[in-house]
This record gives sequence, structure tokens and C-alpha cells, in this order.
Amino acid sequence: INKDRLVKFISMAIPIALAIGIYFSYNYLRFGDILNTGYQYLETTNLSTSLINTRIIDLGIFNSEYFLFNLFYLLFQGFHVDFIGQYFTTLGSVDSNGAALLAASPFLFFLALTPIANKMQNQKRASFSLRVIIIGVIVSLIMIGLVLFYHSNGLNQYNVQRYTLDWLPIAFVILATALRKNTLALFGALISYGLVLNIVSLIVLFLTN
Repeated sequence: INKDRLVKFISMAIPIALAIGIYFSYNYLRFGDILNTGYQYLETTNLSTSLINTRIIDLGIFNSEYFLFNLFYLLFQGFHVDFIGQYFTTLGSVDSNGAALLAASPFLFFLALTPIANKMQNQKRASFSLRVIIIGVIVSLIMIGLVLFYHSNGLNQYNVQRYTLDWLPIAFVILATALRKNTLALFGALISYGLVLNIVSLIVLFLTN
């Protein structure tokens, strides 16, 4: 601990403290308690789907009952279109609960190639220290863990869950260092697949709604 590190810590802490202060002030002015987010005032009768309505009334906003559903749609449930009609050859609808992150965005597998800085060697390309990567993973897991017990995985969505946007920026920053010249073509192909999947979703929705 020295003066320079203290100054750096204070300069980082000030905007965070201001953001927390504004958030607490908002909660206090609106609900009379700095830690009250107002969730208990949700009007279930005005919710758009009977599923969410039933969940909140019977199980509450956070419950372990939601874990398996949210986990499958985050990691394992692929893009799915129902076919209908006598011969099951007519487009029906896209699964409105979304698709798993890695199924819809397979380019994220490139995170496995993230270079880790080695203090004993000279790094010729950008890399992160193991400590930085671990902090990023821990922060992401905290966000993911909370959402897995939440009553909704994003309501109606036709690809990746919107809640992944809370922590994906951390992954994207790390992902930028994992790219190599000899893997760029594969990386581009996987991104193209994700884009095509979005386009297919839009087309199916247009044709079936």
C-alpha cells in the first residue's frame, strides 16, 4: 500500500460510490427504504402472461423451483421451432423462452483460448493475468447465480436470454485477447452462424404471427 495505489483506489471508488448513492436515494425516495427495490409492489394482474402471473403468486420472485428451467435455457436448450399440421410439416412457432447461450453464440467457445500472462516470459500479444480472469469469472458467476433463481429468464425472447447482457461484456473483453490469425476464419464462421440464426428467428416469427 502506497500513495499511488491509494489515489488509484479512491479514483475508482468515487464513481462507484456515487452510483450506489444515487440508487439508494432513489429507493428511499420511492419506497422509504434504501434497500427496498419495490419488487413486492408488482401488480400480478397486469402481467402479460399467465405463466409469470402464476409463478409470482405461487412461488414468489426468487425460488429454487426456477433453477432447472433457467439453467437449461441458459446452457443446454437449443434453438427450437415447433412444426404443426397433419404431417408436422408446417411452421408453428419459435420457442419463446429463448435458446442457450452457447447454442446461439458458439463463438464464445473461443474463450477457452484466452492467453494467460506469464510474468516469467515476454508476452508478444495482449493477455490477462490469471487474477483478472478469475475476478471476471467470479463476478459473472454471481450475476448468473442470482438470475438462475429468478421467476423469469427474460419473458418472451427468441434467442439468447437478455439477462446475459449483464455479464457478457466481461467475457467479450477477455474474448478479444483469445483471437489468433489462424483461427479468425473459424471465429467468423461461428459469428455468421449466430447471425443466420437470428435472421431465421425473425423470418419464422414473421411467417407465423
